[in-house]
Amino acid sequence: KAQFPVIIFSHGLMGNSRTYTYQAMELASHGYVVVSLDHGDGSSSFTIKEPQNAEQVNLVPYDFDIFKHYDPTRKENVDYVRARRAQMEIRVKEILSAMDAILHLNKQDE
Repeated sequence: KAQFPVIIFSHGLMGNSRTYTYQAMELASHGYVVVSLDHGDGSSSFTIKEPQNAEQVNLVPYDFDIFKHYDPTRKENVDYVRARRAQMEIRVKEILSAMDAILHLNKQDE
């Protein structure tokens, strides 16, 4: 059975999946299945997390507090890098979770 190539798209800082819709559409027009993630690590302009019930909306806004760790006058910003690394670790977990879900769906199709 034919399979489609899959791309997992991770948005940039202060972006979200909707910001990159035209890139995802372009990739899809060439036969790729595009899974465009919204990260819940505070690096997105906003993210809507899955609600626990129909009346609830879980908005995760951009984490502007991270800039408290940044000082442009310093050569090294260890605390800022540490905070961004923590965000990256969340992103990695989210991407791995998406990959697992895709693999699970692919096995269901066999």
